Amino acid sequence: MKTRTICAITFCAVSWWNATPAASAEFFGLGRVPGGEYIQAWDLSSDGSVVVGRESRGEGWMPWRWTVETGLEILECGGYSRCSAIGVSGDGSVIVGKGGNVFAPPDQEAIRWTTASGMEILEILPGHGQCGLHNVSDDGSVLAGWCDSVAVRWTESGIESLGVPDPNRYNDSSVRADSI
Repeated sequence: MKTRTICAITFCAVSWWNATPAASAEFFGLGRVPGGEYIQAWDLSSDGSVVVGRESRGEGWMPWRWTVETGLEILECGGYSRCSAIGVSGDGSVIVGKGGNVFAPPDQEAIRWTTASGMEILEILPGHGQCGLHNVSDDGSVLAGWCDSVAVRWTESGIESLGVPDPNRYNDSSVRADSI
């Protein structure tokens, strides 16, 4: 039987819906972390077992990951006041996003979280100041995002410009990493 998994933001709370054909659907909240105002879901793994997003806390945001095994957990933010987990690999092992500070440098840097290594700040495209990640390939080997308003990708070889403006830089959506 095929299972469909859908993640939705409802009434400022993230919820999980798991339905199988010809069966009744389950719909339940993913939880909240004490001190948070609201949470937003940004992406989920291919099988829906990992969901990522950010939680609002006053002037800042904290990145989070949810799994069936661990529930909702805050990811390391490296002392930044604003971090967002925006994309997750198909297998759920690599999470990408951005981090920075409110009204203080650095404004935004590209961040990758892995189950093996934790948080890692990625290099900036030479001649550019701000970077962020939108998406990651299914196996986690290619990361897609922007530096200033230029579309870029990160691979094991490093960062490279795609030579085109990223028109989606400000709304946190971009080209699927598998397609570049």
